[in-house]
Amino acid sequence: NTSRSKISGPGTVTFGNAAAEDTTASFSASGSNGLRLAASDGVLSRSDELTITVNPAPVLYTLTVTTAGTGSGTVTKSPDQLSYAPGTVVTLTAAPAISSLFTSWGGALTGSTNPTTLTMDANKSVTATFTLKTFTITATAGTGGTITPSGSVSVTYGGSQTFTITPNAGYQIASVLVDGINQGAISTYTFSNVQANHTVSANFSQTVT
Repeated sequence: NTSRSKISGPGTVTFGNAAAEDTTASFSASGSNGLRLAASDGVLSRSDELTITVNPAPVLYTLTVTTAGTGSGTVTKSPDQLSYAPGTVVTLTAAPAISSLFTSWGGALTGSTNPTTLTMDANKSVTATFTLKTFTITATAGTGGTITPSGSVSVTYGGSQTFTITPNAGYQIASVLVDGINQGAISTYTFSNVQANHTVSANFSQTVT
């Protein structure tokens, strides 16, 4: 008998050998119109008339998420999958570490809305940028001396900053106030592991001759 084959669905079937009736025949299937096939290479029992149904499955898209910047943090996806069917709406949430701030999205997203959504209609890449928090130490000095550095001094999260207090000729250090608390007549003061704004103020008095 002459073997015949039918196919339903968009695609083609190719036999790899010319097997005799009631033996086995290997085959492969390929899709068309941008579809991939749910069925692939296999072995079928060959009969006088063989009907093969090709079931197309939609192409899946991948979403790659990376982080950048001086800070650190994580990004969660919902639904959290390796790949997505076309049209799937994915919610992205950026969670900065305690030391950092979320700044912006890059790649397939723009702006800084958080959380935000992304529609999967292609393979996409998204970057979340995090920056280290920055704090201000305000340093001032009264009449009769200087504090170095002075003014508004920026320090990143977890950093340190040393201030030097120097009296002018004829003056001496009277007190140094840190966040309003008297530290005594010290000539230097160091803020360590900075995690908030601070103030430092140097006061001087004339020396007695």
